[in-house]
Amino acid sequence: MAGAKTPGVLNIAVALGYSDLTDEHLDLVTDVFILDAVTRNLTNPCVYKGQGFCGFKLAQGGEHKVNLYTRELTAADRQITVNVYTINSSYSLGNSDNLTQYKDQQEEQTRTAREFYGWALQNADMVFYEGHSRDGGGPDFAPPRPDSAGTVDYPWYRANRPGLKFLLTAVDQAKTRPVMLGLYSCASRIHFLDTLEKHLPGSKLVLSTKVVEGWKTKTALFRTLESALNFECDPDLRERLSDTSFVIN
Repeated sequence: MAGAKTPGVLNIAVALGYSDLTDEHLDLVTDVFILDAVTRNLTNPCVYKGQGFCGFKLAQGGEHKVNLYTRELTAADRQITVNVYTINSSYSLGNSDNLTQYKDQQEEQTRTAREFYGWALQNADMVFYEGHSRDGGGPDFAPPRPDSAGTVDYPWYRANRPGLKFLLTAVDQAKTRPVMLGLYSCASRIHFLDTLEKHLPGSKLVLSTKVVEGWKTKTALFRTLESALNFECDPDLRERLSDTSFVIN
């Protein structure tokens, strides 16, 4: 698995979608909190031998940019350079602020996150998205499109499926597709599995079987990262995901 695209190098991309709480009638976007948690786990000191999700060093990046963390790991007696790229989608914690006083900054942040996701689908070995499925319209890196009542316009997302179209365009143009793609969002298996299997033959897909609580998407993402960075096999990851409603396809 390591070095599927570049021998001796494992590239992992973590793209955090625009995680608004519009459905809960809260003016809050939470993906920055997930980014902070990913960063803490990546950079914390390791506590046991062979632990992979720790000990990374920031190589480049900054606030509102793509961050790159690197570490040398050993798998099957081989030294591997592991690069973990991360980004989140919201400019500030307030959805209304991102639509008004930070409108230009939010549009730039959305563009940066979406372009990174497209790059990752074409260049990374493992690509993980955590955020909203938008009822089949995701992955989504922008504030939600509102309906006339000010809530999320799910009929538009179902009809147009902008996020999925973007994903498919990127992977169809890739010389080598990711060995693993994770969509840590509600009912992602229901919304995306059939289409993804056609465009990503041979890739492992980590998807949710139903609408899930927010903590389960985050837990599943973190357990997948831990498993991947420990170079575990599929049965180990399945066991880690057993209580999250996420499965490997």
